Amino acid sequence: AISPRQDTITVSIADENNPYQIIESENIYLQPDGSGTAKFTLADNFNRYYLIITHRNSIKTWSRLNGEMFSSNAMNYDFSLNSSMAYGGNMKMVNSQAYIYSGDVDQDGTIDGSDLSHVDNFIGAPNSGYILSDINNDGITDGADISQVENNIMHSINAIAP
Repeated sequence: AISPRQDTITVSIADENNPYQIIESENIYLQPDGSGTAKFTLADNFNRYYLIITHRNSIKTWSRLNGEMFSSNAMNYDFSLNSSMAYGGNMKMVNSQAYIYSGDVDQDGTIDGSDLSHVDNFIGAPNSGYILSDINNDGITDGADISQVENNIMHSINAIAP
């Protein structure tokens, strides 16, 4: 049996009152179900924090308005519950589950023609593995990756932040 490709994200925390000052970041491997665990040492149980998800070719996604609190130095947060779990509702609902938009290959906060061009340049190239242009993380850059970027361009997808 072929095991699923393991993807990584960076989860950061920022104080609700100063959201552009990252307090701490943790690179984590995602489980096949999309879950992951980040361990933060600088968060406290008194302040509210935004969780910020960064991925190699996806739109940076922030947790919902007003931030979240840690309790007993722990927090469980499930972005997949609903698009309202992201700031500005900036996720796509598919089969009753919310997903972060993918296709922001150049990480400029918008999925546009420059991302499409980058992916297009790598179609047919002898590349495989964990590469930016592999939007669906199947190990190759092909028409499925182009299609995903094109769909998100048509929906004018941009990062939404506090």
